[in-house]
Amino acid sequence: MGPEFDVTGCKVSEELRQEIKSYSPIVKRMFEATQGGGGFVGKTYKDLEYFVDEFGSRLPGSEALEKSIDFMVQQMRGAGLKNVHTENATVPHWER
Repeated sequence: MGPEFDVTGCKVSEELRQEIKSYSPIVKRMFEATQGGGGFVGKTYKDLEYFVDEFGSRLPGSEALEKSIDFMVQQMRGAGLKNVHTENATVPHWER
Protein backbone atom coordinates (compact mmCIF):
# COMPACT_ATOMS: atom_id res chain seq x y z
CA MET A 1 0.00 0.00 0.00
CA GLY A 2 1.83 3.05 -1.21
CA PRO A 3 5.46 3.74 -1.97
CA GLU A 4 8.28 2.52 0.19
CA PHE A 5 11.52 4.41 0.65
CA ASP A 6 14.43 2.34 -0.58
CA VAL A 7 17.58 4.34 -0.06
CA THR A 8 20.01 1.43 -0.12
CA GLY A 9 21.59 2.53 -3.42
CA CYS A 10 21.81 6.21 -2.49
CA LYS A 11 25.11 7.75 -1.53
CA VAL A 12 23.93 9.71 1.48
CA SER A 13 24.89 9.82 5.12
CA GLU A 14 23.28 7.38 7.53
CA GLU A 15 21.69 10.34 9.32
CA LEU A 16 20.00 11.51 6.11
CA ARG A 17 19.04 7.93 5.25
CA GLN A 18 17.22 7.63 8.59
CA GLU A 19 15.56 11.01 8.16
CA ILE A 20 14.23 9.99 4.74
CA LYS A 21 12.91 6.72 6.17
CA SER A 22 11.20 8.63 8.97
CA TYR A 23 8.89 10.26 6.39
CA SER A 24 7.45 6.90 5.35
CA PRO A 25 4.30 7.04 7.54
CA ILE A 26 3.46 10.52 6.26
CA VAL A 27 4.02 9.53 2.64
CA LYS A 28 1.83 6.46 3.11
CA ARG A 29 -0.98 8.64 4.51
CA MET A 30 -0.67 11.06 1.60
CA PHE A 31 -0.65 8.21 -0.91
CA GLU A 32 -3.76 6.68 0.63
CA ALA A 33 -5.59 10.02 0.67
CA THR A 34 -4.84 10.73 -2.99
CA GLN A 35 -4.78 7.26 -4.55
CA GLY A 36 -6.09 4.61 -2.20
CA GLY A 37 -9.72 5.52 -1.62
CA GLY A 38 -9.31 8.59 0.56
CA GLY A 39 -11.31 11.76 0.18
CA PHE A 40 -8.89 13.24 -2.34
CA VAL A 41 -9.02 10.51 -5.01
CA GLY A 42 -9.01 12.26 -8.37
CA LYS A 43 -9.14 15.72 -6.74
CA THR A 44 -5.42 16.32 -7.11
CA TYR A 45 -5.51 15.83 -10.86
CA LYS A 46 -8.70 17.86 -11.25
CA ASP A 47 -7.13 20.69 -9.28
CA LEU A 48 -4.00 20.50 -11.43
CA GLU A 49 -6.11 20.49 -14.59
CA TYR A 50 -7.96 23.60 -13.41
CA PHE A 51 -4.72 25.36 -12.48
CA VAL A 52 -3.05 24.69 -15.84
CA ASP A 53 -6.17 25.58 -17.84
CA GLU A 54 -6.85 28.74 -15.83
CA PHE A 55 -3.34 30.17 -15.71
CA GLY A 56 -1.58 28.63 -18.72
CA SER A 57 2.02 29.68 -19.23
CA ARG A 58 3.43 31.43 -16.20
CA LEU A 59 6.53 33.19 -17.43
CA PRO A 60 8.62 35.15 -14.91
CA GLY A 61 7.22 38.64 -14.45
CA SER A 62 3.98 37.85 -16.24
CA GLU A 63 0.51 38.71 -15.01
CA ALA A 64 -0.40 35.01 -15.28
CA LEU A 65 2.40 34.11 -12.86
CA GLU A 66 1.33 36.74 -10.34
CA LYS A 67 -2.32 35.64 -10.51
CA SER A 68 -1.33 31.97 -10.18
CA ILE A 69 0.77 32.73 -7.09
CA ASP A 70 -2.12 34.64 -5.52
CA PHE A 71 -4.45 31.74 -6.32
CA MET A 72 -2.15 29.14 -4.74
CA VAL A 73 -1.64 31.24 -1.59
CA GLN A 74 -5.42 31.56 -1.28
CA GLN A 75 -5.86 27.79 -1.79
CA MET A 76 -3.27 26.91 0.84
CA ARG A 77 -4.69 29.34 3.38
CA GLY A 78 -8.18 28.05 2.62
CA ALA A 79 -6.94 24.53 3.35
CA GLY A 80 -5.88 25.68 6.80
CA LEU A 81 -2.13 25.79 6.24
CA LYS A 82 -0.28 28.14 8.56
CA ASN A 83 2.53 30.56 7.76
CA VAL A 84 1.68 30.70 4.05
CA HIS A 85 3.61 33.53 2.45
CA THR A 86 5.44 34.52 -0.70
CA GLU A 87 9.01 35.57 -1.21
CA ASN A 88 10.60 37.78 -3.80
CA ALA A 89 12.80 36.07 -6.37
CA THR A 90 15.31 37.59 -8.74
CA VAL A 91 14.90 36.27 -12.25
CA PRO A 92 17.48 36.95 -14.99
CA HIS A 93 16.39 38.93 -18.02
CA TRP A 94 16.32 36.81 -21.17
CA GLU A 95 16.48 38.06 -24.73
CA ARG A 96 16.09 36.16 -27.97
